[in-house]
Amino acid sequence: MRASSCGTGISSAGTGKLEIEALTGLRAVAAFWVLLYHLRPFVAAAFPDMWNVFAVFSRTGYLGVDLFFILSGFIISYNYANRFATFSWQNYRRFLWARLSRLYPVHLFTLALLAGWILLAKTIDMRVVGPARYTDGLLIANILMVHGWSLPIVKSWNIPSWSISAEWAAYLLFPGFLAMALAAERAKAHMLALLTVFLIAGGIYASTDLRGIMAYGLIRIAAGFFAGCMLYRLYLRGLGRGIEWSAVIPVVIATIMVVGLIGHRAGFNTLTWAPPLLCLVVYGLALETCAVSRWLRRPSMLAWGRVSFSLYMIQAVYIEIMFCLIPLGVWAGADLVPKTVVLALFVALILTSAVFLHLWVEEPCRRGMRAWALRRPTRART
Repeated sequence: MRASSCGTGISSAGTGKLEIEALTGLRAVAAFWVLLYHLRPFVAAAFPDMWNVFAVFSRTGYLGVDLFFILSGFIISYNYANRFATFSWQNYRRFLWARLSRLYPVHLFTLALLAGWILLAKTIDMRVVGPARYTDGLLIANILMVHGWSLPIVKSWNIPSWSISAEWAAYLLFPGFLAMALAAERAKAHMLALLTVFLIAGGIYASTDLRGIMAYGLIRIAAGFFAGCMLYRLYLRGLGRGIEWSAVIPVVIATIMVVGLIGHRAGFNTLTWAPPLLCLVVYGLALETCAVSRWLRRPSMLAWGRVSFSLYMIQAVYIEIMFCLIPLGVWAGADLVPKTVVLALFVALILTSAVFLHLWVEEPCRRGMRAWALRRPTRART
């Protein structure tokens, strides 16, 4: 582990905590997993012969969001639990501003980018996919970052940002989540609480008639974020350090992908059973005792882990533009070589834009917002 100030949720900036580097690398995996999920329509139309292989990795990619939620609960607890041992409004306000400085600049930038594209498309009378998502009311809800606070959640504007809105709600409630996590004194009580949370969430997934995995957003953030807080409590106790995680984690990941693909084809909701397995992955990697942790600590994985938030937020903007410019029917009918070249350039554009967004928007704005907050008391005294 080492000190670091980069990475949404994984950062130790201003907390005096060392970064758990394996979890930073895991964020890169989560972001690329979601990207594979979003690229499914283009890959299926361009390379139907390869689709079955690609589907094994991409079909469950939406679980990358649940992985982010669990990671967030764990790392926020890791960084801030000591500060909330005794609640104070001053610490609460500082915490919320620090979290807002992580989320809002990238959210607002990508929202503005997409709004500009939609305005241009309407001006030149270009076809827009799902025009009902782009109303003024939904735009205001996105600006206020409350568009993910409904059940079911509806698609609007930059679709992945629903999870950022839901995470913002979790930050607002973080002292309550932490208090519940601290209430359990024994490791068995922690594990019982984790099991109860996922049983309740799984029961809701299985028994309700909500349409689409995104519709369950508030349940997913509540279960995942609280689970992350509970995992942190188990982490403090050092539970499981003797387990051979190098063997456990690959088996868990393979199970999620293969069984998730089979379950999807059978109409079975993967959310009912996969998030607890993701908890095993997060916890095992947090201990940083296995070969998988060492791989995730490689410089390239750490670099992409720090870019992961920008990558997560920018990808759907470009995918929406791609849908407008090249309808899937046209895409499927094109020759193989042009499709391959265009898809490769498209992915390269997403990745490059994510790096620039991180370097020129995410990090400068985060530092600027935090610096402003530090200067503000001085100005008030003068």
